[in-house]
Amino acid sequence: KVKEGIYSPVTQNQRHLNVLKACRKEAKGNFITKMAFEHYFDDNHKSLIVLANPKTYFNYRFAPKELKNTVIRADQLVATIKKLNSESKDPSYTEKEMRELADFYLNANKPDCSDYSKKYEEMLIEVENTQNIEQQDNSNIDVKAIESPNTTISYNTDEKSTNTSTNSESSNKTCPKCGSKLILRKASKGNNAGKSFWGCSAFPKCRYTKIA
Repeated sequence: KVKEGIYSPVTQNQRHLNVLKACRKEAKGNFITKMAFEHYFDDNHKSLIVLANPKTYFNYRFAPKELKNTVIRADQLVATIKKLNSESKDPSYTEKEMRELADFYLNANKPDCSDYSKKYEEMLIEVENTQNIEQQDNSNIDVKAIESPNTTISYNTDEKSTNTSTNSESSNKTCPKCGSKLILRKASKGNNAGKSFWGCSAFPKCRYTKIA
């Protein structure tokens, strides 16, 4: 058997109620009706959390009393609704009132216009660029940094030595991942050959890079 956790349905339910309260309250005409609606909201809106997955286990033995009366299984839903209706002293909604309420929530709905395809394409490009820079960074056989007021960094590769000087402003850059200093480097191979980038001085322990 494998135990799998889920986000608290109780917390989700409370957030749903908060959204409903905010929507309905905003639609009220004046201050008095808004205050009255908020005051009686909890009396008129009851939570009922239904566990649809038969494999979900709810420990009634150690659960608080308010949760025992709120969390049920899917096969208990019809009987629970009938019981709550029979015990309630409040007048029931008419079909017209229920339809008006449903239309209100439909009109308040705001469709999500996020372009997830574009988002994932941008993420893929970012990952590929990072991988290319890391591969170029690994191609350097020997990297030595000599720090001074005007930091001078020497690169020794199998082809040539490149000296790069940075000012005091550049030497103050730190790695957001490990806190070490960032060093201005230049890619020697690959598609980005000749381009400068910031690399963590703790390489290879930390592989953080940023395009300069």
